[in-house]
Amino acid sequence: MNKLTLCALSVIISTSTFATELPLLKQKDNVQTTSVGFVELDGVRYEKVVVGNAVKAKQSSINSFARTLVSQPGLYQGDMLKRGKLSRIERISGNLYISSNDASAINELAKMHNLDVSYNQGNKAILKAPQGKELVSLLKALKADKRIKMANLERISNKMQPE
Repeated sequence: MNKLTLCALSVIISTSTFATELPLLKQKDNVQTTSVGFVELDGVRYEKVVVGNAVKAKQSSINSFARTLVSQPGLYQGDMLKRGKLSRIERISGNLYISSNDASAINELAKMHNLDVSYNQGNKAILKAPQGKELVSLLKALKADKRIKMANLERISNKMQPE
């Protein structure tokens, strides 16, 4: 019994000592952010954040940039999103990836929603939303259209950035 207890204690002490000697993982985009609201995208709730110098300006006194971000509910080109405390910050580019049932429907949809066609190959396309266009409602409208198979927003992060 004493040998079993001593063995268990030595294992616990050695693992706790080993764990304290390991360096903590550092997050690459560990920058200061301030939350300015929440947005739901494809059934997932994201935190809308402001990064960098805008955070300091907002903390000292709310400047016009931070005030417009707070007053604009929804998602716009250039907004920054974060899924949780440990997730990477993603920037919304304003590009939409579209796959349709009919290749001719892409140009019709682009004209109907005032979008620019950046790339079009067969029934797949990349559409660019104009600055200031609310993207969540646009994405919902495109997904509700029967001519569209798939529609997604481009989110850019530094996930694949080399070390």
